[in-house]
Amino acid sequence: MIRLIKKIVFIVITLFLIHTYIGSMFIYYNNNMFPSIRDGDLCFIEKYDKRTHIDDIVLYNNTLYRVIARENQEVNITEKGILTVDGQQVLSVTNSLLQRGDITYPVKLKQGELFVLNDYREEIFDSREFSTIQEKDITGKIFFLIRRRGF
Repeated sequence: MIRLIKKIVFIVITLFLIHTYIGSMFIYYNNNMFPSIRDGDLCFIEKYDKRTHIDDIVLYNNTLYRVIARENQEVNITEKGILTVDGQQVLSVTNSLLQRGDITYPVKLKQGELFVLNDYREEIFDSREFSTIQEKDITGKIFFLIRRRGF
């Protein structure tokens, strides 16, 4: 009986450490990343390596965002809705980027900062609304995704 309890405690501690420091999985119930990640998709997050690259999808405050720009880059959204990073156009003209949020452009990112956007651009709760985020504050980044339909 004691042997069984030791095994159960070992398994629980191991799973806790894996979930806390290495990675976790969850079902994402939000459409802000549509069409790349849809409501109900199973996401796997890696937590041990928080170094991001452009186009990485990161988890920040339990919401997924796409990294558009990193430290030492300049982001601008013109009055016509054109997004540029360091003067290079990233997205074509869309009505959704006409919603520029409450921040002043251009935005020069400091050391350790990220500029993130939703893939579903009509939803404006991203860096257009709350400005930049610190790379150290992200929970992790997506490394694997399973489409779930009909569950």
